[in-house]
Amino acid sequence: MSKIAIIGDTHLLMQFHEKYDKFAEFKQFIDQVKSAEPIAIALLGDFVDKRQSLQGRLITWGEGSEFQVKIEKMIESTNITWFAMNGNHDDERVFPSIEKGTKNFKTVAITKYGENGSNISPVEIGNVNAWFAPVPHDAPAQVTKEAFQELAKRKSAFTKNRKRHVLFLHVNMIRRGQETGIDDDILDIVASNFDKIINAHEHVYEVHRKKKNIVYMPASFPTWVVKNRGFVKKYEYKAGSLEESTKFKNPFGYLMLDDETLDVEFKEFTPTMANVEVKYDVTGVNIPQVRSDWQIIAKLVHDDLVATGILKSVLVLPVLTGTIEPAISFTINNDITTVFNGFKNIYVNPFVADENLVQPSIDIDQVKNERLPTKETAFQNTRAQVDAIVKKLREKKITVDPAKIKDIITKIEAAENTFFVEKAKNVNAAKYIGGSIENLLPELNDTFNISLDMASIDPVLTSAMKATKAKSTKKEG
Repeated sequence: MSKIAIIGDTHLLMQFHEKYDKFAEFKQFIDQVKSAEPIAIALLGDFVDKRQSLQGRLITWGEGSEFQVKIEKMIESTNITWFAMNGNHDDERVFPSIEKGTKNFKTVAITKYGENGSNISPVEIGNVNAWFAPVPHDAPAQVTKEAFQELAKRKSAFTKNRKRHVLFLHVNMIRRGQETGIDDDILDIVASNFDKIINAHEHVYEVHRKKKNIVYMPASFPTWVVKNRGFVKKYEYKAGSLEESTKFKNPFGYLMLDDETLDVEFKEFTPTMANVEVKYDVTGVNIPQVRSDWQIIAKLVHDDLVATGILKSVLVLPVLTGTIEPAISFTINNDITTVFNGFKNIYVNPFVADENLVQPSIDIDQVKNERLPTKETAFQNTRAQVDAIVKKLREKKITVDPAKIKDIITKIEAAENTFFVEKAKNVNAAKYIGGSIENLLPELNDTFNISLDMASIDPVLTSAMKATKAKSTKKEG
């Protein structure tokens, strides 16, 4: 009895987090795969990525060559034959190039423009006939149907041996709404003809709900941060406590296929970093409360997963729910990041909204029907609030000159209404403008850890307004 290791969706050039070294992770991953002593490794695509960037920047030709040499050395170090097909994120030139540089890497299928991926023959691996079919991952239903029909014909006509037949795919198979996935009647074409079907691309280990010989591949290790995908645990913060929404579950790893029974075993790989989701209700909160709450959240997540040794490091995805005031949305990512900077081995991603988050917005037509009918009236009312703004800042131990506050209001007013049109539904414009100024000053004070005067705030605010204006102009263009 022998086993074939099946891996995929490593996405080596797609950034997960700047502190996460995917190449070091890949080395640990293949060392674990090698220790299982498979007779071969089947690589089912999305290996390197044709997006030529790393850690948020474009990579140079020299860096790309260096990465390829690293990959080739790691592949060769396994002393196991690799059989590879590309995925939708792979450049079709990469696999043949790797094959030229290694002795144990074989490119067996490449998706080609204008072809449906059915023009293939099986590769004998142990006791199975392995069919690597590069069917386009998001092809129209009719193209996929015709490809599956042709694959079924080729399999039926194959008489070289009596080994069992396994079909390897990298397609968008799971039905998620009307735009993605493959209908059961089309899947049945291959499910009824092949003994086992292994499909990558989905980043999740599952067995098809009806067709039990169809298995979905997990991602090898973390790739990106997307709500409800790839997390190891979910929490919800309520009144000072962090409640578990889900138990810890590691979704990463690879499959081992028994070449006689065709049984599939999911082997977990524990990454050095993984992400969790924290649901947080922003209704009625203020900036000090946000910071206080996330100080608690960061400590509790750290104590739960890092301090216990379950993970070496954690990336937290804040999932906001409730109603978020514009003044809070203006700074919340920076507020939360500032908190996490005080912890080791725990990081935070920009927030995402859950389906119930209400983000008030306001437009000029709406303002005309409210208490503040014009831009001019809004800024007049904001100037009238200067004393109240100064008082609030003094409560936060920040001393400012009221005249400088009025000067900033004038500059915001002159910035072609950029701040005034910011999303601010259900909050009058004067309150929003005042709140933006009030929240900006404490943030800068915390960032630079000094008692700021208006001279140091002025250029920062001016720069921020220019950047916002540039973004607005770009969108309009």
